[in-house]
Amino acid sequence: MLLEQLEDIPAPNVHIEQYTTPASLAAELIFFAFLNGDIAEKTVFDFGCGNGILGIAAKMLGAKRVVCVDIDENALEIARRNAQKLGVEVELVHSDVRDFNEKGRYCRDESAFWRSNCEQACGQSFRGACFRCRKCRLFHS
Repeated sequence: MLLEQLEDIPAPNVHIEQYTTPASLAAELIFFAFLNGDIAEKTVFDFGCGNGILGIAAKMLGAKRVVCVDIDENALEIARRNAQKLGVEVELVHSDVRDFNEKGRYCRDESAFWRSNCEQACGQSFRGACFRCRKCRLFHS
């Protein structure tokens, strides 16, 4: 599998919740999103992207635009190398997800802004685990 070829973060920082996402889990999660119509021709944000595995997988399945956001510059460098290795283009943003603010169509409410949780976008509280918001159809983690 191509995702198994990706470089990982050599010394994950537990204080910022860095951990390895296994290639098989990343493939399953992104394929599930793809089957639900949440990847192809969409803008996908990978918050806390680490080595970029989820964003890269989304781009490989036809995402129109992928934005990988991480507070760790070293992680972003690894994500850049991984995207280059697999020949996909992703945008890399050095930012704390709590400070990231880009206006756009990330929620059905077009005036919404994505912050560190879904409250401003759709009123759903951040739960610290991966789930699909039924209101705005975003994946949150």
